[in-house]
Amino acid sequence: MKALGIFEAKGDKDAMNLLNYGLGNLYYEIGKVNEAIKLYNKIDDPKLKADSYLMLAQSFHKEFFCLLIVI
Repeated sequence: MKALGIFEAKGDKDAMNLLNYGLGNLYYEIGKVNEAIKLYNKIDDPKLKADSYLMLAQSFHKEFFCLLIVI
């Protein structure tokens, strides 16, 4: 998160998009799906947008099945 602040201060959108995507993947892997969703939604780079949509779908899918297990 510290790196995001540094690149945000510099206005480096490419680095911010890449870091948001990478952090989103990390949060997804450790089960913090809601945090991952927030980060994927911040991505506006056309090259990463398709990948972020795929990860959003997987995140919602994972979140949905976790809810089913609880119910």
